[in-house]
Amino acid sequence: MRYNELRKREVDTIKDLLLENYGFVTPKSWMLYYLGKEKVWILKEEFFNLPLEKFNVETMGFYLCHFEHNIFRLSIQGAQIVGETATKNILDISLKDAWELLRGFDIDKETNLEATYIILRTEAGIIGVGKNHKTKILCQIKKNRRVRNLN
Repeated sequence: MRYNELRKREVDTIKDLLLENYGFVTPKSWMLYYLGKEKVWILKEEFFNLPLEKFNVETMGFYLCHFEHNIFRLSIQGAQIVGETATKNILDISLKDAWELLRGFDIDKETNLEATYIILRTEAGIIGVGKNHKTKILCQIKKNRRVRNLN
């Protein structure tokens, strides 16, 4: 497994961004590490006590966010984890709007939220993040995860 632990300064920056942008307090048991150049993963400290060399482990933990320079964007899993207890920058959308986003289209919706990337929530649950442009929400779902048709 090729992971690189984040420096203390980077961990503090990510925790501060989560608190500022979403009102989310990071649990103390979380370890943050890079897998690749800018993908931040979370893992509980207990996993490092396991004899990992005996297992064929490629990755472990959850992909939390993309963090590079001034860009901080939650992943779909990260939005679902953070969104459970987040208090800020959450936008409630209709199921019809959610369906449009899942198909890869942007939605026209006025927002008063300050963050660039906001958590999108429906009555069914959290579906991910969208890029906030005040008058519309840009789809941030990768092409290979989009739904084209149900037939």
